[in-house]
Amino acid sequence: NAVLVQRTKVETIRWTGSGDGIISGGMEVVFWKKSNRCWEIAWKFNADQPQTLVSATWSIHGPSATAARPSKEQIEGPLISQGSKCVLVCQSNGLSEYSKVKLQHPLPIVTIQWRPSSGKLSNRYGRYSKRNVLLTCCLDGTARLWSEIDNGKAKRAGKNTGCSFCVVAVIEISQCLNGTLGSDIFVTWGTEIEGLVRRGEGDKLNFSKEGFEHDVRKCDWLVGFGPGLLLSFWAVHCLDDVSPLRFPRV
Repeated sequence: NAVLVQRTKVETIRWTGSGDGIISGGMEVVFWKKSNRCWEIAWKFNADQPQTLVSATWSIHGPSATAARPSKEQIEGPLISQGSKCVLVCQSNGLSEYSKVKLQHPLPIVTIQWRPSSGKLSNRYGRYSKRNVLLTCCLDGTARLWSEIDNGKAKRAGKNTGCSFCVVAVIEISQCLNGTLGSDIFVTWGTEIEGLVRRGEGDKLNFSKEGFEHDVRKCDWLVGFGPGLLLSFWAVHCLDDVSPLRFPRV
């Protein structure tokens, strides 16, 4: 066990998918990395506002994102235009330094989440690889998908030129579902489990991979909760190539 001590109050934390790092948010944002049996700071910075939303990718080598979520009064009251309107995306260069870019939004942000990754893809995917894609939702009622711009040549040369992102999809959630994103509508990435849940005797549920041959390489899912008891799904295609994006709701 270990105790990680920071100078300022910790508002929120997230692990990397592989468990090799932790990002903590507040007035001070700190990225901790695991080194043998100890933990050490990979990078940190002081924020203008408490960063109450944080999200990490699969490992300490990938980018992380932070944002300041507006208060309930700002979401539901006349102060909707106030608060942070940008997401900070940071990535370490491996030398206790980092690059930071700002993803600007028209109104304060209520959700940030990187597309889930298991780190390794099954053999049936071959040489297929996934880009880092960030889901952001803000108070204009829109979900945006930001894709990492490919800098493969720099990575192969062993250079870290920083991270760059562009919007590859825009989904008007509040308009589609007739609610308020961040208040009574919440959106998250779906997670692939490569199997089927089957109902057995009585209320028993069985999880099985038998007969599951659906290839989801080129399809990601967004799940919407609300308003009320409504559950919605969006299939997002072609996030990892240059083909046109499609996101039909089913």
